[in-house]
Amino acid sequence: MGIQDWVGQIRQDYARYGLRGFKFNIQDLFQGILSRGGFWINYGTDYYSREWDLLVVLDACRWDLFEEVADEYDFIESSGTFMSNASHSREWLHKHFMEPKSTKDKVKAWTELLPNVDNMDIFEEHYTMSNRPEVAETAYITWNVFARMLEDDAFCEYIPVGKAKWDDSDVILNPRTITDETIRVMRESEPEYIIAHYMQPHTPFRGSDGLDLDGSVWERIQRGEKQYDEAWLEYKDNLRWVLDDVELLLENVDAEKVVITADHGNAIGEWGCYGHRPYVPNPAVKRVPWATATATDEETYEPKLEEWEDADESEIQDRLEALGYA
Repeated sequence: MGIQDWVGQIRQDYARYGLRGFKFNIQDLFQGILSRGGFWINYGTDYYSREWDLLVVLDACRWDLFEEVADEYDFIESSGTFMSNASHSREWLHKHFMEPKSTKDKVKAWTELLPNVDNMDIFEEHYTMSNRPEVAETAYITWNVFARMLEDDAFCEYIPVGKAKWDDSDVILNPRTITDETIRVMRESEPEYIIAHYMQPHTPFRGSDGLDLDGSVWERIQRGEKQYDEAWLEYKDNLRWVLDDVELLLENVDAEKVVITADHGNAIGEWGCYGHRPYVPNPAVKRVPWATATATDEETYEPKLEEWEDADESEIQDRLEALGYA
């Protein structure tokens, strides 16, 4: 959110909530300050510093949410926590796969982020793909819309289904697409590293009435428009949705060292923060699950594969809005 957007939000909240709206505005301002200052605070651990063959990334999964359902899945051998070095998918992507062209470029990127921390254009100008060998040895299969800033040829295989054209009725990618593509890659080749980056349990939440596309769930909790307990149950349902597919995945690929984790979590009131903003050094957002498993291809499933073509900008924008980013 840029400065003009924040001022507009103040007016909107005052009109809707009266003086109580200023509390929300102060919380949003504090989170914005954390976000801009946190650009220089890179605490947390690089995922490549740990041992794994297959890294299953569950987007926006809190560690305590994961702990509540871990016992339901026999394939999870152990479960702990890990401190991510990112609080947002875009941050996670550029910290693992990109690097600033120079120190001067990093400073310029930060100054351009000051008025609007959601500015993605800075990466094209001031960042380049990393030349670390791990990236070149990685097959990356991802739903993440922000992955469009990455370069295809930097990886040994790159499947950015988040920027592909989907069925016209879909704004959210079903986890099965990531499962299908990961099975294909792992059956056809043997990359040193495989990352399967699922969308769920990130919002929107599925429910009996379909997907909840009515704005940001976390902002609605902050403003008292949605009950925390209701949202937590829906969040947990989204996690089960994706873990059911992870179970199918691990029955149809071979991998000795599987790790199930997340790129970041979500704040639900900790430090006055809600949701996840880039560069916010809030442990509630940065602490993620770190669960281990193994995988053996029992050939119980044959993936359904499609030829992909790029989505147009309006489709990408619709997806960002459905995810609560615009």
